[in-house]
Amino acid sequence: MRNIVFVILVMVSIGCSKSGSGYDGDLKPWQAVIETGEKMEWVFGKNYKPYTPTAGEIDQAEELLSQCFTQQESGVVNCFVGKKLEDYNRQFLGGITESGEKVIWINCLCKREDEAFKDWKTRLIIVADGGNCFFNLKININKQIYYDLRVNGNA
Repeated sequence: MRNIVFVILVMVSIGCSKSGSGYDGDLKPWQAVIETGEKMEWVFGKNYKPYTPTAGEIDQAEELLSQCFTQQESGVVNCFVGKKLEDYNRQFLGGITESGEKVIWINCLCKREDEAFKDWKTRLIIVADGGNCFFNLKININKQIYYDLRVNGNA
């Protein structure tokens, strides 16, 4: 009986260490891979197919996110004034477009909002307004580009 309880505890702890989306890599505490659901045409376009990004693709997306943040900081208009990239939790959702390109949508929210969004690692968080504490962008893995940056309150 003790062995069964031990096995169950190990399985639960392993399952809880990931975001529950089928992702098989190691995530940082500020990262979550969220399962891409139905009716996300507004992100990925018509006839998209959900997919789970790999660990390598998450790393590529993080690098492009960093480039985007740096470019914004050095621009005439900085949408992220007063913020650092380290201030944000990130949700990653994957979709394959109708043309076959892999796109990762990164949804970012301030870590200081953790208390209000306790389930951010398992549920897509959508907010209206909130300023630069909430933003999202798309990463095209095939082309290695970021695009469609949307900062809440500044779209």
